[in-house]
Amino acid sequence: MRKYIFIIAVVMLTGSAVYGQVELKGLVGTNFTSLSNPPDGFTYAAKAGYQFGEGVLIGDKFYVEPGLQFVRRSKTITED
Repeated sequence: MRKYIFIIAVVMLTGSAVYGQVELKGLVGTNFTSLSNPPDGFTYAAKAGYQFGEGVLIGDKFYVEPGLQFVRRSKTITED
């Protein structure tokens, strides 16, 4: 019985130590697209876009931050 209690205590302490070095981060932003020098016979229009995502900061002094982002840009190119 003591063996199981010891194993559970070690797992819980290890989990709390790892949890202290992990941080979830959110990302929200705006992006702007600019097109320059369109070819003859074409016109373009660009509007503001958006982006959002999530990242995970793992570590303290030396860290890794993998994440996933979704980006939406808005532009239209038409032929005259």
